[in-house]
Amino acid sequence: MSIYPTVRPSLTLDFQKSKQLDPRISFSRSSSATYVEGGVIKYADEHQARFEKEGLLIEESRTNLAENSEDFSLWTTQNSTLLTAQGTAPDGTNTAFKIQENTSTISHSIREPSSSSWSGVATLSCFVKPAGRNFAYMGFTGVSQTSITFDLVNKVSSYQGTNVTSGSVEDAGNGWLRIVAVFSSSITSGRATVGPAESDSGGGLNYTGDGSSGILAWGAQLEEGSFPTSYIPTSGSTVNRAADVCTITGDNFNSWYNQSEGTFAFEYNAPNQLLDNALGVWGAKSTNNAARLEFYTGNSSSGAATFDTSTGRSFQFLTRAQAVSGKYALAIKKDSFALSQNGNAALTDNSGDMNSTNQMVVLALGTTNNVNNQLYGHISRFTFYPRRLTDLE
Repeated sequence: MSIYPTVRPSLTLDFQKSKQLDPRISFSRSSSATYVEGGVIKYADEHQARFEKEGLLIEESRTNLAENSEDFSLWTTQNSTLLTAQGTAPDGTNTAFKIQENTSTISHSIREPSSSSWSGVATLSCFVKPAGRNFAYMGFTGVSQTSITFDLVNKVSSYQGTNVTSGSVEDAGNGWLRIVAVFSSSITSGRATVGPAESDSGGGLNYTGDGSSGILAWGAQLEEGSFPTSYIPTSGSTVNRAADVCTITGDNFNSWYNQSEGTFAFEYNAPNQLLDNALGVWGAKSTNNAARLEFYTGNSSSGAATFDTSTGRSFQFLTRAQAVSGKYALAIKKDSFALSQNGNAALTDNSGDMNSTNQMVVLALGTTNNVNNQLYGHISRFTFYPRRLTDLE
């Protein structure tokens, strides 16, 4: 039997339903950005929060290294023809290109005119639609074992070279698919390429084209990191999307937070949380950053929730539970901490101080420290009760 709290929350943020920021929240992002609404990519101005069906979108800073993400007429063609204005693109404009094969041997249909370089793991993505061919490929010309083929009907990656870490096909709405390839850190430069493929056998390339088949394409993106983020449009140069910073500070924080005890109830969605270790979901901290209450995504080796003190940065409270997307309740009080994941029995810790000498003064949503460690995902709801609820509650 469920036992509901008898005390009312002092803070209630329901981003999924309201699609707006509470006036106590300070939000900034020093660049424009995109988001999806009703299956269409929309454009948000600098410092404009983005809301999708799951709630408030929070992302780290990323750069699209593909210098012409939409105008493929500036890419180099090989054994193919580019046709402009061939359909409605994912952003609702008539800017989709058709990459149409000719009757030669098809290999690397279009590629960026110059090479990009990066460090570490990289992710390449592009929005595509079948237009006579039900397979597409991506990779880097002149770089071995980077080809990956996608089955656009069954929506899976069907072949990948040894330097491709993973591939996926995401439904982007209105018949569009976003094909995604993650490349190993041994690949640090190359000219991105995309085009139709005949099958999933050996990459589906080096076949004789029929002169009319192909794929529709739009929105190429090459970024450092182990998963794709929201689309970053480019036109002639690389473009950086700044990180989202979302905080509650000062009197706006003190008006609802209880320094001696409380319970946080929240829900988040982070689709790629296990690809990067310990992404910040939220954090509360003192002015000198000595006392910190933090909640992370990640694996069991990183603690999902921690409470630090100013004395030697020691943990007062630490859970080793793996934090997966979903609903959580975190209760805090001296010598009485508990964390419940998705309605499961609470994990408890009956030893730990609240450290009242370094009081919390700021809450950061989508990160633990306002600057780095950003979540790639959504905060759906965030609630605070000014009392340590019982484990049953």
